Amino acid sequence: MMYNDINFETYLKNYPDKEGFFGKYGGCYVSPELKQAMMEISEARELLRHIPCGQLNYQEWTNVGAALHHEGLPCSLWDEWSASDPYRYHPGECEKKWKTFGRYGGTEVTMGSIYHMAQEHGWSPIDSIHVYGWDDMITADEEKSTGWHH
Repeated sequence: MMYNDINFETYLKNYPDKEGFFGKYGGCYVSPELKQAMMEISEARELLRHIPCGQLNYQEWTNVGAALHHEGLPCSLWDEWSASDPYRYHPGECEKKWKTFGRYGGTEVTMGSIYHMAQEHGWSPIDSIHVYGWDDMITADEEKSTGWHH
């Protein structure tokens, strides 16, 4: 799914719950598209948290942006991460560079590069696995995503 041009406001709509109630303070329906986008952005943000922007050279920094662009994630994610290096961060630089991605015939940089960089800096897939307790409630959506449904 591409999120570069997505207007998340169009996916947030006020809907009543199954019983028709909005709840004490009103309700907000989150569409499956928005839920998926939020999960993918959250996953990318977690990976980036392990990659020290200030330790990368220019090509590595550019590769991170190109990978996020390739996956359809928003430029703001790259900009937010880039700002973690206050010595080299220049407002507007990410957006300027972002517009050049996808315009050349070279090798594509994908999310796999970000996974690899994060692993080199201590991230492990096991870190992102949620362990359920005996008393935890599992929703139908969670059950489907874990593959434990019948």
